Amino acid sequence: MTCAVLAAVGAVTLSLAGCGDEKVDGGAGSGGKDKGAVGAASEKPARPVAGTVWEIQSVTAAGGKELKAEPVRGKPATLEIKGDQASLRVCNGAGSAVKVGPDSVDFDGNWMSTKMACGGTADRLESTLHKVLKGKLEIAGDGNELTLKGTGGDVVRFTAAG
Repeated sequence: MTCAVLAAVGAVTLSLAGCGDEKVDGGAGSGGKDKGAVGAASEKPARPVAGTVWEIQSVTAAGGKELKAEPVRGKPATLEIKGDQASLRVCNGAGSAVKVGPDSVDFDGNWMSTKMACGGTADRLESTLHKVLKGKLEIAGDGNELTLKGTGGDVVRFTAAG
């Protein structure tokens, strides 16, 4: 079976660790590069997208600069999906409806949020996340890392908490 078939059949929690052995040029011993490099589209995080607390590492809005997440009041910015609800915590708490598929996460993007002013980077991070976490985002990852990618170039990077 190919990696594409395994990904289509498997759930989000399926680890495709055994699919990185194929060579780009197909020639055994010919020096081809491993297609299983971190960030390859066929890879999925080892942990389930739903039910895991994901610490936000950075967010990049299409055409923008990467914004690194910093702890707010000593706590990391997080995303957690339970069932059909997503919870986002940066400075404020926010929630949105969401659907998780085998290869994507679809946020309705109507984030309901408290409105506490946080200042500086926390405000920019929160505002950018509310804009980027809308619509269907592609799931990629490796091990305890998760990346959500939008079609316009939006990217959010996470690591599993704990």
